[in-house]
Amino acid sequence: MRETAEASIAAADEYIGQNVMEYYGKVTEDLVTDLEAKRGRAVWFEDRYMGDMNHLATRGKERVLERLMDVCHALLLSAEPLRVPFEEELLQRANVTITYGDKNVLTRDDLFRRLYRTLEDQAVVRVRVFDYTQEHRYEEKYFFGDHDSAFMDYAAHAEETSRIYKLGVVYEERSSGVEKLNLMGGFHLEDLMVYRNAKVYYESYTDNGYELHPEGLADKLSPVR
Repeated sequence: MRETAEASIAAADEYIGQNVMEYYGKVTEDLVTDLEAKRGRAVWFEDRYMGDMNHLATRGKERVLERLMDVCHALLLSAEPLRVPFEEELLQRANVTITYGDKNVLTRDDLFRRLYRTLEDQAVVRVRVFDYTQEHRYEEKYFFGDHDSAFMDYAAHAEETSRIYKLGVVYEERSSGVEKLNLMGGFHLEDLMVYRNAKVYYESYTDNGYELHPEGLADKLSPVR
């Protein structure tokens, strides 16, 4: 499970995935300590949760672990500290290693500005278009997340006076995060720099008898809408 978690963290953005182990380690430790202080250290193996342990053990170690994970899900993962909105969790994770009185503590406004910029940097369209200033230039940007969240309210009003693109929100009923998608249009295939730069080589190879794709495919390539 730890290897899976570390792989997921490694695949995330450095800012978005920061302090995951430190934060959840502390939150989980506090929850376990509080629960065991109230109900004893044997709470995880009570009959009402695990059932008949002798019978369960005869079904193998895998079944015992599965049942124990169900118990942890019921007693820990449903706890309030693990159900906070993603903005609050991200803010707490950013500050989990900050000591009292440290001037480097991240504020909510700082968090929103960084998150907004990080999402934009990750969603930017990475295609080079020649002379992309024509009258048909068109851009759209979409956020995927809970439109009632505090961050979505911030994002809707950011750059409001200077925005030259269409902005939309695709509502998803979740509290675990937000994603962003940028789209662009208004150009043709021949406007793409990769097409313009490679065209001479493509024509040279085909003129010399090379077949780079099924016959007739090039005729089916249509302008980008």
